[in-house]
Amino acid sequence: MIDRVVRTGIVVTAFTFGVSGAVWAADGPLIGNWKLEPAKSTFIGAAPSDRTMTFAKVKDGIKHTINTTGGGRGGEERYTLSYTFNVDGKDYKPDISMPLDSVSFHRIDTNTVERDGKDRGQVIDKEVFKVSPDGKTLTVTETRQNTTGVEVYEREP
Repeated sequence: MIDRVVRTGIVVTAFTFGVSGAVWAADGPLIGNWKLEPAKSTFIGAAPSDRTMTFAKVKDGIKHTINTTGGGRGGEERYTLSYTFNVDGKDYKPDISMPLDSVSFHRIDTNTVERDGKDRGQVIDKEVFKVSPDGKTLTVTETRQNTTGVEVYEREP
């Protein structure tokens, strides 16, 4: 009987640590504040004069907030986009200002996730978020209608 209790405790402990590790692996490198480095970036559309992104762990998953100044939305207008997702391949509702019906995220490797942006169920926009091995740089490669842009961000303290 004691042997069975010990084995059950080991399995529960291993499962708990395994799940915690999977959750951390799914979002750990992205979590934080990121500032765009325009000189290191190329853009599909007009270049913003300033952009920051935040990935924050929240109750329902990961909250992604993008603050942008400029970039073709009326000169130096400032706007914010925000939505919550999980890295599980399921569809999530994007910010109402985004030209997408849904977004889904899936893991490529420890430091990389891919976001599919969909309109009426069809993928029309892909973004690959890759955090450098040292965790200091985030590279976002966006592909839309056979055009690619690469935005480079540095982690903020």
